[in-house]
Amino acid sequence: MKKRFIFLFFTVLTTVLPVLFSGCSRDIKGTLYSGEGGFGFSSSVLNVESTAEDDGKILVPVYRSTLDGGNEVRIGFAFYNNDTKEYQTSDPDNNFSLTTSKVVFADDSYESHAQIRFADLSAMGISEKHRMKLTILGDVGPAGDSVVTITVNRKLTFDYLGEGLYHDEFLFYDSYPVDIYSAREAEIIRIMDPYTEGLVKEEYVANGCSYTPDSYVDIFTNSDSTVYFAPIAIGFLYEGTRKVYAYYPGDYTELDYTSYSKDSRWTDSKTINLSPIYAVPDYGHFDVFPITIDLP
Repeated sequence: MKKRFIFLFFTVLTTVLPVLFSGCSRDIKGTLYSGEGGFGFSSSVLNVESTAEDDGKILVPVYRSTLDGGNEVRIGFAFYNNDTKEYQTSDPDNNFSLTTSKVVFADDSYESHAQIRFADLSAMGISEKHRMKLTILGDVGPAGDSVVTITVNRKLTFDYLGEGLYHDEFLFYDSYPVDIYSAREAEIIRIMDPYTEGLVKEEYVANGCSYTPDSYVDIFTNSDSTVYFAPIAIGFLYEGTRKVYAYYPGDYTELDYTSYSKDSRWTDSKTINLSPIYAVPDYGHFDVFPITIDLP
């Protein structure tokens, strides 16, 4: 059975307005707003594995809501500097850049692409994650996202370890079996399709409270046994329309949750604990809930 929760608004005046919801609702905090217009990204999170066959290009879909409006929109680019922990207007290593700030649509098309260029695949490193943001600099469609956060890494080779268990305490009552892989080139564990079965069995799909979740989750192990993960598309639609994601606490920029980052770690040789903060980008956030992964 799907969970029910209390929804908590925090307005721009920091007034607390509790409202009881059922169905697709959870406790959420943060400034809430909406906009209208014609352009947007289909998702606020995009994880990309790049290869030599990509010819130095990363294509990011951009959509418009009508053929009657404008046929071009400008896009802003920002690169996350891991040293300063801030976004800046360009990649200091000059490997990633936006090919052009203007996205143009064919007259009969609702879809076009922004194009990010990477100059050197080998410069990405083996296990490094590279993060950047694209922003719509124009009218945003009511069903689109104005900002997409893109995490890029080099494609690796994975070997099958066996079947494990995955439990997301925020979303599910039960644990669900998952296929687990390990990278040859780095200390990375890949969890295959951890959300689809639970979304069906716990009635999120039947109640219209789901979107397509990530097909896998990669977990990067640090030298001190802590772990890192890119934003996870968990497949839950808050209020049936707003996509919820699980963020590594240190990556969540709306509030400072970095103190929770140390709780994402190996707890023993067969168990990984993640401590993500759950949020609807540019809308509001939930609390930190644990994810437990039991390896084979």
